[in-house]
Amino acid sequence: MPEVNLPHVDLPDVDLPDISLDDVTRTLKDAAYVVIGFGVLTVQKMQVQRREFTQQAEDFTKDLPEQLNAQIAEVRENLEKITSEATSRLEKLSGNFDEQFKAVEDRLADLEARIDELLDDVAARLPDQAAELVSQARDAARDARAQVRSIVGRAA
Repeated sequence: MPEVNLPHVDLPDVDLPDISLDDVTRTLKDAAYVVIGFGVLTVQKMQVQRREFTQQAEDFTKDLPEQLNAQIAEVRENLEKITSEATSRLEKLSGNFDEQFKAVEDRLADLEARIDELLDDVAARLPDQAAELVSQARDAARDARAQVRSIVGRAA
């Protein structure tokens, strides 16, 4: 193996202070007290924050029932307005429907009267037996119309 020659380095002489075991113990105690002090300060800060948070929560929840009651009252008022408006509109529509239904009934009555006149003319020209059959058919048709009007009138 080849030989390696390292240069020679002169190190300065360092004077180390004399440290006694009491000094080390005292320094460790001081460090422990500092750590414990920081721990106590941290716990106290956490307690202050907890109290502040608790106070904020109490302040928030203190007014909450009143706020909720106010909102509920507002919703009820809005629902009453909507219900009143809907009722008013339905009544108006009902009145309009009744008027329209009456107008349709009147027109149908006029139309039936015209048809009856035409059928009377036709029946007068028919033989007696055929005229009787037309009369029976007209009576059946009148009865059927009356039943339909009765059903429609109840539904309206």
